[in-house]
Amino acid sequence: MATQSALAQAGKIKAPMVVLFGRDESGRAHASRFAAEHHQAAIGAAAMMGFRALAVQDPEAGELATKTPAGKLFASGKAFVPFVKSATAEALERYAADHPDRVIVLPKASAPKAAGGASSGAVPAMIEASDDQPKDWSEIKVGARVLAVGDPDDGWWEAIVQHVHEGGTKGHPKPMLTLRWEHFEDEAAFVRSISQIAMLHPDYHAGDTEGADTTPALSGSGVTGSDSKPKAEG
Repeated sequence: MATQSALAQAGKIKAPMVVLFGRDESGRAHASRFAAEHHQAAIGAAAMMGFRALAVQDPEAGELATKTPAGKLFASGKAFVPFVKSATAEALERYAADHPDRVIVLPKASAPKAAGGASSGAVPAMIEASDDQPKDWSEIKVGARVLAVGDPDDGWWEAIVQHVHEGGTKGHPKPMLTLRWEHFEDEAAFVRSISQIAMLHPDYHAGDTEGADTTPALSGSGVTGSDSKPKAEG
């Protein structure tokens, strides 16, 4: 079964080098690279700092990584991500736009401005799960509840589709989905190819497992009802 094969392979994924990049409030570009052994810590730093984390998985990304300085992790969980040339930042941004499935962490959308120009600090509202859940892959749309993996060690978790990129993106003809974790609304949105998610049984509803020893219809989904938060890799 293809899904079981994908689940089996998930635990064998080797963490790649990561490049953190983004712009500060003044629009100045920052970027730095982190070795594979610092994969998780770098991703966590990106989430804390509002930067993107890009998985280095092909020669083009590897070449971009060589143009960024080595980063440094701090005990606070944040990282040293120094300034880089505009050309380097723009190249990273183009690559991320063309390869959204390689972007592990997406920064949260800017908070709306309050009266007087100050940020209200509000987190953009998440589109909630629809009552009309998909029965087939072709029916996946905004509001669909699906399963996605943030970190292979954490298993599969419920996520809600926020946007469907119907035509895919440059270099990725398969539909791409912007998702958010259903039970962790303060987490940033993330992008997955439709081939990187799993479907739940259409009759499944959140809360169905409360007080009962049941699991979602997808065998081996990893959804356990635990309150543990999935790692911010997606």
